[in-house]
Amino acid sequence: MLYKFFKIFINIFLSLFNLRLNKITLSNDFYYYIVRTLIYFKIDLVLDVGANTGQFSEKIIKFGYKKKIISFEPMSEAYRELSLKSKKIKNWQIYDRV
Repeated sequence: MLYKFFKIFINIFLSLFNLRLNKITLSNDFYYYIVRTLIYFKIDLVLDVGANTGQFSEKIIKFGYKKKIISFEPMSEAYRELSLKSKKIKNWQIYDRV
């Protein structure tokens, strides 16, 4: 209980400086380095082909990618879920199903 309170308090404090504390695990480390690489090479557009429900785009957004993402997904059920997720993020555009 005290751990949760401390964690919330630290994150609120850090948010005052536009910072956040994240635990980076080996599975998340991969996306961190992808985003660092995109930023380093000044990549301003990511094409997510076969996006499924947007897992890749969500991860790179979570790790700080702020440029444009265009996702393509032909499967109707995945496309619907992808469309719902992307509406919350202005730089994430979903191309029409083909």
